[in-house]
Amino acid sequence: MALTPENREILQAMLERRRAALTVEYAARSDELQCSRLLAELRRIGVALVHCADGRHGRCADCELDIDFERLLADPVASRCARCQGRHEKVSAVHRKHSAGLEAVA
Repeated sequence: MALTPENREILQAMLERRRAALTVEYAARSDELQCSRLLAELRRIGVALVHCADGRHGRCADCELDIDFERLLADPVASRCARCQGRHEKVSAVHRKHSAGLEAVA
């Protein structure tokens, strides 16, 4: 089931609060790696807010099924349902392991 208007408002408010907090944290940081991570998170929040505004937020980027609202409450920037995220993480782990093996050979 698609997000209800009330649920969308809840998520938008959560995302706006998180964006504000990260913006303050980013301004206070000087560590380049941490700033890079904060910027990446701010970008994900921006995408989620755009998707909230146009009604796409809450749809899995892979299977296009609805993402459980409970999952979105836990991670408002989630772009995949739990099943697809698990699959994505397994594939990513295999790729990282394979890449590490190639680097060890080189």
